[in-house]
Amino acid sequence: MTKHNTHEAPRRNETLAERIARHARALGYEADVSCSRLSGSAYVDITEAGAPIARVRLANHEERPSYAGLHGKVSHYIDTTPGANGPTWHDVVVELARRAGKPVPASIRAVQTAAKTRAAKRQADLDAHRKAYVNSLLARLRAVDPMAWVRVSKRRSELSDSAGRLAEYNHQTRTARCGFFVASCTSRDEAIAALIAVVESWVAEAGKEVRLRDRKENANA
Repeated sequence: MTKHNTHEAPRRNETLAERIARHARALGYEADVSCSRLSGSAYVDITEAGAPIARVRLANHEERPSYAGLHGKVSHYIDTTPGANGPTWHDVVVELARRAGKPVPASIRAVQTAAKTRAAKRQADLDAHRKAYVNSLLARLRAVDPMAWVRVSKRRSELSDSAGRLAEYNHQTRTARCGFFVASCTSRDEAIAALIAVVESWVAEAGKEVRLRDRKENANA
């Protein structure tokens, strides 16, 4: 007996496929929805005056080459795995509207506006967090060296003491460097903590040198 995929994913794929088809018809296209009872994938075939415009596949897994050979290649693949990146069904509708020379449906515009608002808020929160983090680093560094500074960017973090000695961490390679010292770190926080320790050690060594010099001067006085 054939075992069918009855998981929640097939129902979601079919629901999204029907939404694409509904918008496509409203834009003047013909649209047919079909579903695979085995894999749970959903397909939307969009045509105009009999000519194929797009074939959209919605699924949480890659398509088997043998199936594509039998039923034709898809023009759009929408990964419906929760949290997956890539094109969405909204993107397909936007493309169809532009191709038809018609306005993007109001509901889709509302979704796009909301997404932009959320992205802007996330960026603002990230910038605020980064600024607060940098200020906390400065406070820690200047507690041992008033002239120490730190700069955090998307690519790297740099720390320096009053003598101008520089330590840096590259966020992409996750590598901390300080003179001849090179170390790999698992995260930016770990690397910055290590670099702070380096600056603190510089300050401690400088303090020792000052104390030794003062002792010699006092001994010779």
